[in-house]
Amino acid sequence: MAGRQNFGFVRVERLAGNIGYLDLRAFMPPAIAGDTAAAAMTFLASTDAVIFDMRQNGGGDPAMVAFVTSYLFGAQPVISTTSI
Repeated sequence: MAGRQNFGFVRVERLAGNIGYLDLRAFMPPAIAGDTAAAAMTFLASTDAVIFDMRQNGGGDPAMVAFVTSYLFGAQPVISTTSI
């Protein structure tokens, strides 16, 4: 079922002005959705900014939140808290 929903990744695109857009509806476990998340974040890597559309996100696995946000920070450790 998770695969049929593309693991919560509904839309990933590059908008005018080199703005990335990600419509993410759920945070599924990285063990099953990690490859899809990595592909989406790699696609967005060369954009100047990213819009994370979470308006219809139902929450999920905090490990996926950490996985996705890890693409937003540099090599220095960052303390991240999540409440989903």
